[in-house]
Amino acid sequence: MIGAGLHGTPGGMFLASSMALARRRLLIPLLAAAERPGEAQATVLRRIVAQNADTEFGRAHHFRRIDNVRAWREAVPVQSFEDLRPWIERQAETGARCLTAEAPVIYNLTSGTTAKPKLVPITRSGVRRVKRQQRLFACALYHCDPQLFSGRVVGIGSPAIEGHLERGVPFGSVTGLVYREMPAAVRARYLLPTEIFEIQDYEARYRAIATFLMGADDVTLATTANPSTFLRLHSIMRNDLDAVLADVAQGSLSLDPGLAASTRQSLLRALRPRPDRARELARMAEAKGALAFADIWPRLRGIATWTGGSCGVALEALRAQLGIRAATFEIGYAASEFRGTINVNPARNLCLPTLLDVFFEFAEPAAWDRGAPSFLGLDELEDGRQYRIFATTGNGLYRYDINDIVEVAGRIGRTPALAFVQKGRGITNITGEKLHESQMSGALATACTVGNVRPVFYLALADEGAAVYRIYLELEGGAKGDATELSHKLDQALAMRNLEYHAKRASGRLSCPVVTWLKPGAADAYRRHCVAAGQRDAQFKVMPLRYAREVDFDLAAWRFDG
Repeated sequence: MIGAGLHGTPGGMFLASSMALARRRLLIPLLAAAERPGEAQATVLRRIVAQNADTEFGRAHHFRRIDNVRAWREAVPVQSFEDLRPWIERQAETGARCLTAEAPVIYNLTSGTTAKPKLVPITRSGVRRVKRQQRLFACALYHCDPQLFSGRVVGIGSPAIEGHLERGVPFGSVTGLVYREMPAAVRARYLLPTEIFEIQDYEARYRAIATFLMGADDVTLATTANPSTFLRLHSIMRNDLDAVLADVAQGSLSLDPGLAASTRQSLLRALRPRPDRARELARMAEAKGALAFADIWPRLRGIATWTGGSCGVALEALRAQLGIRAATFEIGYAASEFRGTINVNPARNLCLPTLLDVFFEFAEPAAWDRGAPSFLGLDELEDGRQYRIFATTGNGLYRYDINDIVEVAGRIGRTPALAFVQKGRGITNITGEKLHESQMSGALATACTVGNVRPVFYLALADEGAAVYRIYLELEGGAKGDATELSHKLDQALAMRNLEYHAKRASGRLSCPVVTWLKPGAADAYRRHCVAAGQRDAQFKVMPLRYAREVDFDLAAWRFDG
């Protein structure tokens, strides 16, 4: 049934018709495939192999001889990005069909494990798959709650085009390209103009976004990859309130976005003056002391973002801003290399693998680490178990090791729903404890709940020389707690989650964790530091569990001594 905010309006009727069509043509066939995952996956593998048999990679690995999964695994070894990089770069430089028979039309730019960024090829068929996957997620959200689309939608991402390779093929973000190429009727629902993501200066871009967000009182759905993005925007709305409200009132951008005059004018045309709105928010801020997202967006129904892995800390801080009517939806397991899942059941946040687009393989993490993995298909996974994931895509990634660990979190039909747990390298080991990022995050969440503190950011650094874990925390609102008490609570929670940690603590081989409070703004400073070093802002994820020797950010400068 169409919600009251949609019923009878031309836009609402178009949206309802579009979502009904997406359900019939996309969602129902995907759910049907989930009843026969083995068959669906075999079909996907055959299609990818056949389409790319005459590429250089296909000939080198005898694609034409491959007619089943066993032959595939025997012919093609697991590939890291660095294994594939020479093929990708040669195809980009020469146009030769090295990895894909279909020429890439854009390269996704993303951070690499080395100083050199990754260029992930995306073909025109790959762009169509991204559009279809995004439409599937929108369809699932709509049928969960039509009112999510009764107002404006905020989508925060990356610029579509950031440059061009020598042969003229662009690089940037395929999701940004899809955002830019939306049909006009769909595009009209989105609040942010595409030009806003082209602002290079970090502060100017976020200030401009904050101005658009505070000027809109009809937002019902907001989406971005990382919940920390919303926290950053909220800190601007709080700390620069007067300047942002002045821009809202005048329909201006007081920070120079550094864009061409025509592009700047395009932004200003989309930013109409709202003096009454600015006065209303100013009065509300004076009365309440601070504005939450629930105050700024009274019609907000939900936020779609990453909810798993290291994003859990930021998400809990964000939820406190949303109000009781706004739900949080998992955006799905996705990376620049491929989209791994689609949330087809937002009410329960059950994410179905993209089994009609990607061929998946899995291995138990411990077996992989020992160098003796037994590879499994989607139809062979067990409930509640964790697996390292490998993907084969139509964009030329073959048996690609993305270094991620996922968990089976329920079933959709006969197919396991998958949830991201952590990066495969999210493990530290000082003296045999082999502490996982998920264990640290879970233990810290328990300790903070018991200690009644709310973190917005943390780093847990393994200090091998001192045999201790050093925990750096920024709390919501710039608060401080009892660091010693929280250290002991965290120690107890870690011991309950990791038997080896418990044994090492009992024997004195590990010291009690040391908690240090960080000043307000530390999270954003760390993010800027990482982005300056080459990480992608829109895709930024904190790797919270690291070795101290790996982190060159000046944490001492942000120590909260006041």
